[in-house]
Amino acid sequence: MKLLVFAHSGEAHEFIKNTPSLKSHAHGEGRLHVGDDLAVLMTGEGMDRVFLHLGQALARLASVEKVYNFGLAASLIPECSLGQIISVRTVYRSLFERMEFKSYSSCDDLAVFDCISSFDRILDPKEAKKLSHFGHLVDRELWAVAALCHFHHIPFESFKLISDYGDQAISCEALKSKAQEYSCRLYEKFQQTLKHQNSPHPFSKPLDHREFLSKFYWTQSLRRQFEALYKRWEIANGPGSALPAIDEEENQKLSPKKKTIRFLKKMKESLSPTNSAVRKDIEAIIDSHPSTSKKFHIHYDNHLESKNLKVTMDISSQKDLDRGKQFLDTLPLKKIQSKIEGKNV
Repeated sequence: MKLLVFAHSGEAHEFIKNTPSLKSHAHGEGRLHVGDDLAVLMTGEGMDRVFLHLGQALARLASVEKVYNFGLAASLIPECSLGQIISVRTVYRSLFERMEFKSYSSCDDLAVFDCISSFDRILDPKEAKKLSHFGHLVDRELWAVAALCHFHHIPFESFKLISDYGDQAISCEALKSKAQEYSCRLYEKFQQTLKHQNSPHPFSKPLDHREFLSKFYWTQSLRRQFEALYKRWEIANGPGSALPAIDEEENQKLSPKKKTIRFLKKMKESLSPTNSAVRKDIEAIIDSHPSTSKKFHIHYDNHLESKNLKVTMDISSQKDLDRGKQFLDTLPLKKIQSKIEGKNV
């Protein structure tokens, strides 16, 4: 069963109208409609209400396989324009004007925009500006939806229609007046998404490779990764060109999903052989760093377009902190940056 989560009934109007099998169920202050293979939940505004009503719904509907969150959001950057429907990549939480970096990612591997769920409505342009350093759009519910999905091990996708800008306050009445229009737009997006996911064969274009591809295990996210890579593959090698060969003996030792992941990695390496070689060299430098451990991680731009590094640490004691300082003091920064810039080290 698919569970569709909305904050307000106006946003869900077209979904309920066009799904005759939905029947209303008593659900406290939240509103739950359940059909044959689809359920619609309206939680009310804010993360607290999502935790209450979605938590109850997930406990009640044991057959939920995927959650879709639809709703409105405010843009924090010019690239997210009014009326645009954004698929969210990762969601963060802002609680009492403080960012919390416990994040959750959707199962849409092609999404590129991040959302911040705010405990309060954003009315101050200065606060909107501050949030824009961490995300691209802001809402009030998604983080709670994602947290509950994570707890219940349920994948989720979120589609946000940009209704206003974070630094320009807009009245609730103005948004309510456009509720039906917004609901129609979101419903159309949902139908497009279902059509894409329910195609008769998971691969619409590479007809010459269907027998070969049937040897792999394909989840929705893995399929999307392949389709994005295959577009690049056609440009680089021509339509119908052979895909990378696989080592059947070596793949027998892997699980079906890991076998597919390895194949996709091989496609990426074949499309960017130079970058793949550089990434291997960088990984070798990182692995050889004497202070590298499970608690300290070095991250670099996978596209090798920026030489900036990001270091994450898991600190739970003074000992960890001291080791972290040593880790930073001995970080092979120049070696890694030289490799990114294409210099021999």
